[in-house]
Amino acid sequence: MPELNIGQISLLGLQATLASVLLLVLFRLRNRFRLSLLFITLGAFQQMQMTLAVSFYVEIAPGVAVSPGSLVLFTSSLFAALLIYIREDASEARKLIYGLVIANFSIEAMSYLLGRQFNAAGAHNLHGLPRQLFIPDARVAISGSVALLADIVIVIVVYEWVSRHVPPHFLFLRIYVSMILVLSLDTVIFTAGSFWGTSTFLSVLLSAWMGKTIISLFFAAVLTIYLHFFEKPEYLEPRGDARIQDIFQMLTYRQKYEVLREKVVRDPLTGLYNRGFFDDNLPKELERASRLRRPLALLMLDVDHFKRYNDSMGHPAGDRALSLVGSTLMSSLRSGDMACRYGGEEFTAILPDADPKFARMTAERIRENLRMRWEQTKPPLPGACVTITMGASFFPNEATSVPSLVMLADQRLYLGKRGGRDCIVLENTAQATAE
Repeated sequence: MPELNIGQISLLGLQATLASVLLLVLFRLRNRFRLSLLFITLGAFQQMQMTLAVSFYVEIAPGVAVSPGSLVLFTSSLFAALLIYIREDASEARKLIYGLVIANFSIEAMSYLLGRQFNAAGAHNLHGLPRQLFIPDARVAISGSVALLADIVIVIVVYEWVSRHVPPHFLFLRIYVSMILVLSLDTVIFTAGSFWGTSTFLSVLLSAWMGKTIISLFFAAVLTIYLHFFEKPEYLEPRGDARIQDIFQMLTYRQKYEVLREKVVRDPLTGLYNRGFFDDNLPKELERASRLRRPLALLMLDVDHFKRYNDSMGHPAGDRALSLVGSTLMSSLRSGDMACRYGGEEFTAILPDADPKFARMTAERIRENLRMRWEQTKPPLPGACVTITMGASFFPNEATSVPSLVMLADQRLYLGKRGGRDCIVLENTAQATAE
């Protein structure tokens, strides 16, 4: 058995760990920054991997040399592409594809112009950098660009195809097979384009393929663990068609599915999630809170004297009032909270990681925002601003099951209505916020 270079292998492992953790952290921050930070980081990775792929290799075993650029940084780009496609949608995946291709072209163009300055009058190369570092062989640049575009697109298509033949509980196998098939293709394209006809072609090809086979195991395992423990399982289902005719049309299948799914789970009047979504997702959020040992709050809201308002002001005005309550509720919550229309003039809000203090702050913000938005609505709504009564219950301190959580919040809601309405009830004594 050949002697392994443990030092270099360990450094490659640390690089892969850092890259995967960084990308996952930036992905988790998407609710605050969208995916911009992730895209910028991948653009930086692209510049580094292009430079390293043609200039720097490390020997991990006798006769087996790999480039950290191709092995770690490029594989992390496929890792990110799969993550975005599985958890987000085809639209975001296309943005990544376009962004990386543009970044690749821009890097090549700028590198060429910088390389031209090396022989120009007045150039001072303080560190003796080789001109070839900035002006790579045209064949290398073209093969690298082709491989990049092909791989990022094909890994999504291959994942869809594999997903239709591999059950959901074999998620790791889905991801690993997809990555290794695409990386094998990439290895052939890039190595043939860059090293064909040289004495090192075969050794570079075999070394790169073995290295990417192993590193794919790591990235596939990390992505599988993340999706299982931090994301919702319905995103793991295949959405595409196994008959590949048009790659970008293929990518739109998932996007169309997500649009259709949004219509099914949304209330058409208020834009909030509907009762079916609430019934499906409250158990999931409760299970997640239990698994992570985190608190959860449930708010139930009711528009006070809505029938009276609807009868006196007319049904169109009543619909506008409900729509305003819905949009106010949605805008007053965090991105991870879930606002639902429970039925009629009754609404709910699922608040993960929320204790009683935070739930009260949220409820008060909803009431304040409703008054402000009512006054600013154009054209004005008739009559005085409607008021809302709210009841809340909390996991795990008060209730540990869906029925008990809903029943307690509902009891407190009606406790508030019997106590005079226009109040927030977080315990079994109504606490009104009188005007």
